Amino acid sequence: MLAASVDWAPWRYRAADYRAAVHGGKSSRVLDGTPAHSPWDPHLAEAMVQTGVAVEEEAVADQLAADVLLSAAGCAPDE
Repeated sequence: MLAASVDWAPWRYRAADYRAAVHGGKSSRVLDGTPAHSPWDPHLAEAMVQTGVAVEEEAVADQLAADVLLSAAGCAPDE
């Protein structure tokens, strides 16, 4: 697992972020297959199964870019 080798933290990759994107009309396609476990947020896989739709990074790119700009300006983005 990559997390064992690389120091990282989820960024806009939690169940609340996913649900907000889905409710904001940012979903793109129907999910299929078996949900993967997300150790940083066990509720993420559950939320994805409940809604059954994917959210692509491009759909939330504006929000991610805004986070980067806030961080560069010394402000903490909402998480």
